[in-house]
Amino acid sequence: MEFVLEKDVRRLIDDTGKVKQGLDLLEKDHAAWIRDRERKDLLDILGGVKKLESDVSLVMSDCFSLSQVKRNNGIRGDLHQAFKNLNILFEDLKMVREDLDKSSVDHRELEQLEIDWARFRKTVAQIQEDLEKE
Repeated sequence: MEFVLEKDVRRLIDDTGKVKQGLDLLEKDHAAWIRDRERKDLLDILGGVKKLESDVSLVMSDCFSLSQVKRNNGIRGDLHQAFKNLNILFEDLKMVREDLDKSSVDHRELEQLEIDWARFRKTVAQIQEDLEKE
């Protein structure tokens, strides 16, 4: 894998880990009914997901500039899927935030957020795998 892409993927994986930590904190604070911290956790997660969107954009840009997309068709689909998953995560976070503002978050919404998060992480792993093939 090209050094630039390796650096991009490392950043993507690091930022993915930070968002996962935020999701874990949100779960704990939700279970303990600490609403102020839930709000803070949610804002931190949202900032992290925005950073992930930037990371995926950077990977895509570097793939195009290094002609990875022409040589590796799988990466195109993976990047598209990553953006789709990010959109779903943004919608999940919006729903959780709206519920938190009204009263409290339904645990099922957090479970859905975790499911969608797992899908995104799987896509990140696939991006890494496809780029390592080169």
